Amino acid sequence: MSFKTFKITRLENGYEEISYSDEVFFKKFVTTDEWWELENLPGTHDYFDLKVFMNQLKVYSEEHNNPPVVDFSIGVRSMKLQNPPHIQTHEDTRGLVHLDGVITMLGKIDWYNRIHIHSPSFVYSAKLICKTRKSKAKYNRRKTNIPRGMRHEVFKRDNYTCVECGARKDDGATLHVDHKVPVSKGGTDELDNLQTLCSDCNLNKSDVIQ
Repeated sequence: MSFKTFKITRLENGYEEISYSDEVFFKKFVTTDEWWELENLPGTHDYFDLKVFMNQLKVYSEEHNNPPVVDFSIGVRSMKLQNPPHIQTHEDTRGLVHLDGVITMLGKIDWYNRIHIHSPSFVYSAKLICKTRKSKAKYNRRKTNIPRGMRHEVFKRDNYTCVECGARKDDGATLHVDHKVPVSKGGTDELDNLQTLCSDCNLNKSDVIQ
């Protein structure tokens, strides 16, 4: 299974859209007769695992301080295709929703499918509109565009712990993905050049090569 991630589109007035659509799933299974003959998702299909999707949302939420979600619609299915899909939408909630709340709801869907249907889950469509509160000036200061999924891989590899001082996310530390060799000195966004630092160590490092 290849690495999958969602698309992030910057909108006006500090909003961002998170989107994903499994076009192969729709074209090959949903719109053909083959769909009705299948009990389980074929192992050859390159699907977007719900747990991976949730982990990427968690990284995005951490980077944007659990942003408000003004609208969302997420379609989730069990690998056992004949079970009804879960369609989680903003209409299912009351009042203001934040991204961590959406992730919690998805976690309940994953738990239900695993416990009651005995099947993992996958995402076949998603669209979320988040209020990121980022100004244009902040965007201009970005040196690189490390994919959210790559950030998650760095945090996971380093056990959500600062490699310099040992500060952990579970202890309340704010963690950043840092370049060992700074971009200004020719460093790349490859995984081997990335590391986890807490906010204090990251600020103290500046452009020093590790």
